[in-house]
Amino acid sequence: FAGNNSGCSFTIGGVKADGSCAVNRLSYLILEAERAVNMGSDDIVVRIADNTPDEFLLFACEVARDVGGKLKFLGDPTAIRDLECFGMPTELARDYAVAGCTSPLVAGVSYHIPGGIISLPGILELALRRGIHRLTGKQLGAATPDAAEFVTYDQLWDAFCAQVRYIIPLCHEIKNADKAVFSTYAPSPFESALLPVCLQRGTDVIDGGTKPYYGFAMSLAGAPNVGDSLAAIRRVVFEQKKVTMGEILDALDHNFEGYEELRALLLRQPKFGNNDPYVDTIVNDVLSLVSDTIAAEPGFSGAKSTAAAAAVTANVGLGMVLGATPDGRLAGEPISEGGISPAQGRNTSGITASMLSVAGLNHDKLLHGEVLNLRLNPDAVAGEEKLKKFEALIRAYVDAGGYLVQFNIVSTEPLRDAQLHPEDHRDLVVRVATYAAYFIELGAELQNDIIRRMEFSEC
Repeated sequence: FAGNNSGCSFTIGGVKADGSCAVNRLSYLILEAERAVNMGSDDIVVRIADNTPDEFLLFACEVARDVGGKLKFLGDPTAIRDLECFGMPTELARDYAVAGCTSPLVAGVSYHIPGGIISLPGILELALRRGIHRLTGKQLGAATPDAAEFVTYDQLWDAFCAQVRYIIPLCHEIKNADKAVFSTYAPSPFESALLPVCLQRGTDVIDGGTKPYYGFAMSLAGAPNVGDSLAAIRRVVFEQKKVTMGEILDALDHNFEGYEELRALLLRQPKFGNNDPYVDTIVNDVLSLVSDTIAAEPGFSGAKSTAAAAAVTANVGLGMVLGATPDGRLAGEPISEGGISPAQGRNTSGITASMLSVAGLNHDKLLHGEVLNLRLNPDAVAGEEKLKKFEALIRAYVDAGGYLVQFNIVSTEPLRDAQLHPEDHRDLVVRVATYAAYFIELGAELQNDIIRRMEFSEC
């Protein structure tokens, strides 16, 4: 949470418990206040339902444009369905708000907290190295077969599955132990006192006071990198037979030094975020596999185990301890950001294609939410007609099944200038991950990660 973010959010719009529109005068006042203040801290989450008035969504888009993005736009149909999948009746699920980064919950009734970010590209690295961790040389994963001897894509997929099913239970042990320690030494009596169901049962929220609406999620990072990597290997090794698995592994071991042509070949293969089923289906398979593996693990004190696709800013740190990957990413570079955002700079087919790739995923596997970050040039939303296109774009994303989308509306030039002359850009607020912050308060690695995101010139 670089940038000193508070983590607070305010949810407006959407529907009431009876399905009627929840937009009222206060909804507009909150947006007006956000435009007037525009602080780095605190988020406004705008719920969008089928009956959300066009004039309200258009006004939210106008405010987002004026504050450089910042607002979160969230699809009611998908969020409500996620809560129904969690076991809630529809009437209760409609009364949700977003807590923390992305999690839909119902105030006073449910407790769903994600955490423990898992590097999916790190698991792929284990699958390509017989479970041996590149950085330390230790056997951290399952002892899967030598990838150099794989002759089919299914063998590669089976090795990845084996590593997922080995690593996830170990992560759950850590997570459950963490919650047990909190339960014993640091319970939450004040928070529990604010939850009526906990008061009625006399049970702390950490100990499951909100059951059956009680869950802990693992946050998944880098699924697009894994999808891009598997798609590249499948295409050039097993379908086109242009290179061998051994050559791929040698290139990764050398961080593509001396293998520049091979890296260029891998970079040219289908990439998630371009509405290409060839790779989008693989990303969906990866998320489904990991989510199902997580769901099979028992949570502390009866908590349901679920998944979220959210990396916060860990994509930078996780990239630092990861070697080169078969998607063409170099060792040490950040992995894909946001959670389900396409890898930086690879969604070259336009903003609509990026949103369709994400909207087409099976969101029922990500019950704790997901994050799509996009960056727009300010000219893309300048004027009334372009603003209406922006509104239509968001509405179409929700209609297609999208969950959460958020924007940076800033071009590359002021970001670069802010790095050189921070004193001239003290009020520049950017959407970092699932939170916003002042750009000049971020570290250089994170600033560069934001700059590397694809900048779209039109909606």
